Amino acid sequence: MKKHIKLLSIVGLAATTLAACADTGSEGASNGSDGGSNGGDFDNSTNLHLVTREVGSGTRDAFAELTGLDDGDNDLIAPEATAQQGTNAVNSTVADDLYAIGYTSVGALDDSLKAIQIDGVDANEENILDGDYEIARNFNVIIGEDLDDVAADFWEFMFSAEGQAIVDEVGYIPSDTDAPAYEGSDLDLSGSIDVNGSTSVYPVVEAMAEAYQEIHSDVQIAVHSTGSGAGVTSAIEGTSDIGMASRDLDDDETSQVTEVRAVALDGIAVVVHPDNPLESLSMDQVADIFRGDFSTWADILD
Repeated sequence: MKKHIKLLSIVGLAATTLAACADTGSEGASNGSDGGSNGGDFDNSTNLHLVTREVGSGTRDAFAELTGLDDGDNDLIAPEATAQQGTNAVNSTVADDLYAIGYTSVGALDDSLKAIQIDGVDANEENILDGDYEIARNFNVIIGEDLDDVAADFWEFMFSAEGQAIVDEVGYIPSDTDAPAYEGSDLDLSGSIDVNGSTSVYPVVEAMAEAYQEIHSDVQIAVHSTGSGAGVTSAIEGTSDIGMASRDLDDDETSQVTEVRAVALDGIAVVVHPDNPLESLSMDQVADIFRGDFSTWADILD
């Protein structure tokens, strides 16, 4: 019998998030230096520079829902926040700005960013799997229409032991810890596969596509990082074989596709420049910050 990691329900996590941390004031924030300065270089009176993902991003949708910033068809993220197209753009913007704060995929973290603890919990794989880190979501792949033999075999590869090992290799969390071995290595396959969607899911599926093409050299796989909304739409409309989304599909979307399955798990980290003294926030503070309720860093650190 397969042993499956419990897949994350965004709706369930959101309910937990909303029930947590009733205090929306500045209590709960911590910084790593006396008085909230970094050797005199960090000026608490400077305005916060909010960085978010673009409207339609699956990461933005998941972040808003999980932090209580979801408002039906829209979200409550401050309109003055700088919206960036893609994970890399968010990361580079925050890494280059001492006073910026944003959010990004845990799997995309590197030394150019500092991930902030949420309610004292680090954003890492162990805490995501244990359910202790609450800002977490599925990386979904989507079939809109029935797949041809080549695309169907690539789908099977993604959920094989070999495919799930690639998830771990690129820094994300496999959705199945006991996936079966891939059985299609001896198949004589040729053709093309089009995959489209989330910029967060892209590095996982792109790495899988490269490995698959090493096995089946006559198969060409094009993976496009266009955003979760585009990925869902392309699957529904049949313009791509497989869609990618870093959020859950709503009921209407789900009714129009054949299958949605989590190929990996991931968290969303709140991030600042490494020299920013901020170390920890409560979940309520995260919502307040990205709602635009705080103006300067002193509102958080003092």
